[in-house]
Amino acid sequence: LELGPAAGDPTEDYSSDGPTRDAPLRGELVLDDASRSDALHELMRFQIAGGDVYFIDTIPLIEMIWADERVQSAERRLLDEFLVTHVRNLNDLSGREAVTVEQGQAFVERFLYERPPPELLETLRALLVRVRLTDGPPSGREARRRVLLEMCLDIGAACVAAYPHGDHERFCRAEKLAFERIFRSLG
Repeated sequence: LELGPAAGDPTEDYSSDGPTRDAPLRGELVLDDASRSDALHELMRFQIAGGDVYFIDTIPLIEMIWADERVQSAERRLLDEFLVTHVRNLNDLSGREAVTVEQGQAFVERFLYERPPPELLETLRALLVRVRLTDGPPSGREARRRVLLEMCLDIGAACVAAYPHGDHERFCRAEKLAFERIFRSLG
């Protein structure tokens, strides 16, 4: 499986009350000339190498899970369903068993046992874009982005913090902000 070329790094501008329309939101990427091997080397700093590189696709999903500060069973079930499909797709593309569901579950468990620092998840999301969302034909890249964004929405909608919820309260404010950062960074 080819991982593809690199793309960018996160930037932020918190002047006044928050980012301006001209400034990138926290977690949004600005394209640079960093190479794919630089991004893979940076992942190794976080002990992510080999087959684990393919599981960084779960990082935006993990961000959505933690947005309301707790891992809920319905969110975990959706993440596990994503892993099964993701592993099947990767193995189908490679024509062999390149990764296993168990490897994927071990990878995500590192981030679900206790809440990781948001800065770590933002950095890994930026590396996801550089390593996994810049290779292949545009239609394939768009399909990968769409799957991740749709799964983020599914996770956000899976659990409501309190009932009854109003028309605009299905997602809590933290989940809405997390989704916005993820959406902007994934393109």
